[in-house]
Amino acid sequence: MKKEKGTWKRVLAKILVFSLVFQLAMPVMAAPAVEEVVAEDATPVVEEVAEEAMVEESTEVAEEAVDVEEALKDSQSEGTEEEVTSEGEEEFTLTIDKYGRITGFTGTLPETLVIPEKINDITVVTIADDAFVGELGLKHVELPNTLVDLDGFKGCTNLETVSIPRPHSKLYIYPEAFRDCKNLEPFSFKDITYLHIYEYAFSGCEKFKDYDLVFDSKIIYLYDNSLAGLKVKSLTIATDVSVSPNVVSICGT
Repeated sequence: MKKEKGTWKRVLAKILVFSLVFQLAMPVMAAPAVEEVVAEDATPVVEEVAEEAMVEESTEVAEEAVDVEEALKDSQSEGTEEEVTSEGEEEFTLTIDKYGRITGFTGTLPETLVIPEKINDITVVTIADDAFVGELGLKHVELPNTLVDLDGFKGCTNLETVSIPRPHSKLYIYPEAFRDCKNLEPFSFKDITYLHIYEYAFSGCEKFKDYDLVFDSKIIYLYDNSLAGLKVKSLTIATDVSVSPNVVSICGT
């Protein structure tokens, strides 16, 4: 009888051990399946979140690009205005072509026009023949040292002064450039190395009368009727200046 009781105890103990081992093994066996289910369920969510993040980032980049472009446009336009306007004056813009010729303007010119050496990174070398013709509001003009070809002020009857930077290397004053500028004060041609004055450039400039006109340029050429009608008081030319043969006869003295 004692032997049977021992046998049953051993059987019962084995059953208990097997049961305990089985219970411990169940979570480990089920874990991969659970992880697989969780992974499969999470994949669409992760993809959706990633897609939304990419769209949001692209939108932000596009908005930043637009902001940068607008800022550049604003800075460029402000720079142009600073070059051709003065504080307290009405806004205007000088028109310049790719060859450096000022061909006109938009807006309203101030009484004192200061022309810069560069506009939109283009060096100013010429004032075209009809750039400022007949502008009655213009009284004073300051020219840049880069200017070579001077024209375009015909009929500016209220123009009083023209300022030319000195020394100036080369200047061509074209036909009728200042014709009928009756209030224009005589300005000096001193310290201009190479000077050409074409026909009737100062015709009708009444205030040149009784003026002592001095030329000390290294090379000067006056064309027929260059100073016609000026009736200057005297004409002084330096001894080392090259002039055209008819310079005296065309001064109207």
